[in-house]
Amino acid sequence: MPNRNCVAGEWEDVSVVSRVDLRHAAPATGRRRYSGVLPHRLLRFRRPVWWQEVAILAIGYWIYSIGRNAIPQQASIAIRHGLSIQHLQDVIGVNFELSVNQWVAAHEWLAQILDYYYATLHFAVTLSVLVWMFVHRPHIYRGARTVLFTLTLIGLAGFALYPVAPPRLLPGSDYIDTVIKFHTWGSLADPEIASHSNQYAAMPSLHMGWSLWSALVLFPLVRRRCIDLARMSSCCCRTL
Repeated sequence: MPNRNCVAGEWEDVSVVSRVDLRHAAPATGRRRYSGVLPHRLLRFRRPVWWQEVAILAIGYWIYSIGRNAIPQQASIAIRHGLSIQHLQDVIGVNFELSVNQWVAAHEWLAQILDYYYATLHFAVTLSVLVWMFVHRPHIYRGARTVLFTLTLIGLAGFALYPVAPPRLLPGSDYIDTVIKFHTWGSLADPEIASHSNQYAAMPSLHMGWSLWSALVLFPLVRRRCIDLARMSSCCCRTL
């Protein structure tokens, strides 16, 4: 008569082996889990390398400059679009730019500060935010940089599809070009700069786009009130 204990032990061993085999068995071919589009090696965090990022930013800005200047300067179309936008602002009652422009032009010291601010800080602030994120927030740096590049490409598409003349180039307008009036360097109003750049690539404004990107990137990362105030002041000054 067989030993019941031995039989029970054999059955226990078989059940343990079966559970182990089921755990390590390959999944059925019809129920493979979706692992994503990117390879797993690209999903792991890799700290960005400084010289690679410098090369990417330099090449990206070069492509942006070439693309912006390669877009035809369709003066008549751009002026028509600019006048249409100004008319729309008059209809809805938000055309306050002329009064602000004339008020600033009446104060030379303020006009020169804003001219230099407009000409330089949209680059300086954006690059400073990129460097700060590279050093202090490397885990989200690549995503933020990709958003900035995408925003710039959307701006280039806007320049090509809907050229707009800035207010200072609209015929019959009373806008005062403070760069020419006060002989300050900077922006496309400077004849030396204007001759090498597309003056009708005014909308969408990448000054505002890059400023908004900087504010949105820093807002959840920096909590101090003084920096929050500085960010809001930067956006307002660039708007003016």
